[in-house]
Amino acid sequence: MSKLSEAIKRTTRAEAPQIGFAPAQTKPRATMLLAALIGPNAAAPEAADVLLIQGAAKAPAANGAKQEPVRGAWLDGAADAVQAREGGFDFIVFNGDEAPAAVLLEEDAGLVMQAPDELPDSLLQALQWLPIDALLVRWKGALTVRRQLELQRVSGFSRKPLFLFLANEPAGRELEALREAGVVGIVVDLGESGGEKRLAALRAAIDGLRPRPKRSRNDSGLLSVNSSMLTMAEPVQEDDDDDDDE
Repeated sequence: MSKLSEAIKRTTRAEAPQIGFAPAQTKPRATMLLAALIGPNAAAPEAADVLLIQGAAKAPAANGAKQEPVRGAWLDGAADAVQAREGGFDFIVFNGDEAPAAVLLEEDAGLVMQAPDELPDSLLQALQWLPIDALLVRWKGALTVRRQLELQRVSGFSRKPLFLFLANEPAGRELEALREAGVVGIVVDLGESGGEKRLAALRAAIDGLRPRPKRSRNDSGLLSVNSSMLTMAEPVQEDDDDDDDE
């Protein structure tokens, strides 16, 4: 299991209340991940939980921090996933329209796929059987109900957590809405103007989020029914009425 997969599971798990005389946590566990997209020679920002590194053959060396960010290689086109994994990266980000299908055979590194635009429901549903840890989604604009529904559609059909690029910094309530729609992490491009400031603002907003509710997004009471569960009822044979008087 990749470190990214472990981080996703840890982040999406609801915290149990403290029982007895166990020491209270000094800092609540963050309920979303913060990822930074950086170049090959850029310094790793301390605020990020996850690094998406473009154009690097090897993962940067650990800096000795108490909590090292998880490092992933952002592959361009048909770049070699095996080479990225051998270079020390924990996971690989690839474009589903460009990467060779062999990338899905990579067993020793996590996989994150950039979600294509306008993917039909049938293909979104097929994503649940691919060995990927998450989907990467881009959008521009404000968080509206329509956007919320679009995210819910992608995460619901694919059954994959989402990493989301945003053009601005959402407030705490907006982050909670994104979290409910299946977004597990926010991505900031540090190559853009004001990237460091946006990263710091999002770090503070994510750390200030309320805990995840105890209910799960899958606890809706809906039952998935397939054809093997359906049986045809046998026709009922009715007795012929004998109305003839003898």
